[in-house]
Amino acid sequence: MNISIPLILLAPMLFLPLILTFGGLLLLKWSERRNVRRAPFDAKALRNQAGAQIRKQLEDATDGFWSVAATALFAGPAIPLLIFTLEASFRSPEFISINVWIIALYLLTVGVGSTILIAQANRHLQVMRRCREGLAAECATAQGLETLVPDGLMVFHDLPADGFNIDHVVVGQGVVFAVESKSRRKSSVSSKDSARVRYDGKTLRFPEHLESKPLEQAARQARWLADFLTGTTGNPVRVIPVLSLPGWYVELTASIPTASNDVRVINPKAPSFMRTVNFGPAMAEDQRRRIAWALTKRYGDQAED
Repeated sequence: MNISIPLILLAPMLFLPLILTFGGLLLLKWSERRNVRRAPFDAKALRNQAGAQIRKQLEDATDGFWSVAATALFAGPAIPLLIFTLEASFRSPEFISINVWIIALYLLTVGVGSTILIAQANRHLQVMRRCREGLAAECATAQGLETLVPDGLMVFHDLPADGFNIDHVVVGQGVVFAVESKSRRKSSVSSKDSARVRYDGKTLRFPEHLESKPLEQAARQARWLADFLTGTTGNPVRVIPVLSLPGWYVELTASIPTASNDVRVINPKAPSFMRTVNFGPAMAEDQRRRIAWALTKRYGDQAED
């Protein structure tokens, strides 16, 4: 037995599995949100792992990329099918005659739509690449800093600040270090100097370019942390800015006095200078505990906002 189906229903029928699947996923998401059972503890109040913020950015960029892909997958065949079935529903089903202006409009729509979707997908892919590289740099730095813990130093990761996060904070014996991690690609040509960055206290001289903004960012974040800890603990706290460049050999072309608060640039495999007591007299243990308490509380305060 045959059933006659109007051509205008052809497009909805072809996309029925996709529509049902998409609707089912939305229903599952809505059902999950309505689950009133509580978690055993507030995970948002926990101290962040290294790269917590950049992981969220990576998840958002990945979701955005797949949203663009789903739009292209659905809209690509849907538009011509809709045009053809609408046109055929008013004409003989044996032969579809389409006005040339409709075809031109279709091609224009496809061209513009494809360009927009490709541009959006490329933007998400670029963000994903930068996030992956940044996350790898933060994890490499975290691994290097964790070697300081057995010597009594305290390490915090991804500390929430006012509108930004500080990648790592190390509470030393006499000072605190605010560590910013950066990932920089190397030249495609492998040579002795291709992995070397020269630092004169003001500028980073990579083999193919110069930079100073990461130094400014590290210094700015250290000043904020010094003000925050001084205000919270009631005692002056010296914070030294540190820039970590995983995978690079850092060559100092000018000496930086120990008493200076200029940015230190390091490979995270060599954080041993933070163990030294050359930065000044050791802090009282009560002061170090107050600093640790203030930093830990910062995670919980941000979770409540």
